[in-house]
Amino acid sequence: MENNLTALLSVLTDPAIGGRLPGNCTTISDSNDPGRLGVTLAESAAAAHDTLVVYYAGHGLLDERGELYLGLRGTNPDHPMFTSLPFEWVRRAILASPARNRVLLLDCCFSGRAIEAMADPGSAGASQIEISGTYTLTSAPANRTSVAPVGAEHTAFTGELLALLRRGIPGGGEVVTLSEIYRILLQAHAAAGLPKPQQRNTETAEKLALARNVALVPEPTSQVKLLHRRHLPRADLQPNPRWVPIGYAADEPVPVYADFYTDQHFVVLGDAGVGKTNVLRGIAGGLTERYSPKELVFALVDFHRTLLGFLPEQYLLGYGVHSTQLSAIVSEMISAMRKREGGQWGGPELFVVVDDYDSIRGPDNPLLPFLELLPRAHEIALHLVVAAEPTDSASDPLLTALETTGTAALLMSGQGKWRSARLSTQPMGHGTFLRDARTREVRTAWIPYEQATPTVEPVLEPSRRTPRSGLSRSL
Repeated sequence: MENNLTALLSVLTDPAIGGRLPGNCTTISDSNDPGRLGVTLAESAAAAHDTLVVYYAGHGLLDERGELYLGLRGTNPDHPMFTSLPFEWVRRAILASPARNRVLLLDCCFSGRAIEAMADPGSAGASQIEISGTYTLTSAPANRTSVAPVGAEHTAFTGELLALLRRGIPGGGEVVTLSEIYRILLQAHAAAGLPKPQQRNTETAEKLALARNVALVPEPTSQVKLLHRRHLPRADLQPNPRWVPIGYAADEPVPVYADFYTDQHFVVLGDAGVGKTNVLRGIAGGLTERYSPKELVFALVDFHRTLLGFLPEQYLLGYGVHSTQLSAIVSEMISAMRKREGGQWGGPELFVVVDDYDSIRGPDNPLLPFLELLPRAHEIALHLVVAAEPTDSASDPLLTALETTGTAALLMSGQGKWRSARLSTQPMGHGTFLRDARTREVRTAWIPYEQATPTVEPVLEPSRRTPRSGLSRSL
């Protein structure tokens, strides 16, 4: 759990993210003395006046009465009452703090018991919990264990929390609030088949900001005006209703379209922060507005979770967030697509949308099995839509195959080349659209990040839910 503590402290004290002063933060790891730890917690809580954040990651244990205890280095699982930290001590220390805002983050098995304990009207001082400004977020329900993936640097809950704070919320406000954190973590856990996080808040505590939103897009300047999604033409007003608009020509008010009947695949190249993910959202969103889930489905490769919740669930075939899981998803997709060879098949078109391709490229690239299917992509209705930085495509077999087959591309700001065209320095959201041998300067439309409403309860019992490494439906 040391990695969890170190990483979260780094994020919360990063001036660009959490902005906390390191001198105001206390970390305790490898403790085996419940009494000393309790005193340190109580003293730190008493010294806080504006905001108190208490975070614990470790093993949660229950005694014979179902009381929650937080494991320490020397905890004996058979005697948690005497060798671990009672959650009741944590609760009392938090409620006794004079801090105006108090936040508890628990990443452990049975952490949902903390929600119950905070709300228990029969527990000592329970009336204090209704004081404005108290918020609790836990990694699992009261009767569920938390998940620590084998070989992962962090536990599942803390890993998702760190990823969210580091990437921010594209299209969000200036800060990341506790309610937004819960909403997005709930969506992420549901997508990965993890236990559902729990929350409890009083009055306006959920609106408290835990960090700055590092994904905030600055207001457009007068030189570069924002082209909003609502400015794009509706399908029924297009020359061909199946085309997907990505923006307008930079020199005249003419829409520019991606045509996935003519161009089987699509590549977006550009440096970090120039708007590649936004283009992917525009393409994916445009496709869902023009096709039903029976006509097409998506497999998202999104290690940074920048597309999480953007697509309606009925369109989502698979969602890859790390290499091991993605390899399993790709294996199932390859098997299904091979059955389409020969032309005797029915089913939806498959769009594999890859954000930040650079995070997976290399000799162990989980997407390399698609190479064998590219020559027959039109026959089996396979489409690749890839966003990558403009590094040498010759060093990557998949990008090389896409480039040599004449794949259409949007070349945004950066250095390098794709086919016969070179990238150049451009304003954010602008690019050169390359189809066949033709190029056109384009202003892409800004697509607001709208999180899909998460399912509050699973449709299936946990034992029957789709495994996190598999597809959510058949092709």
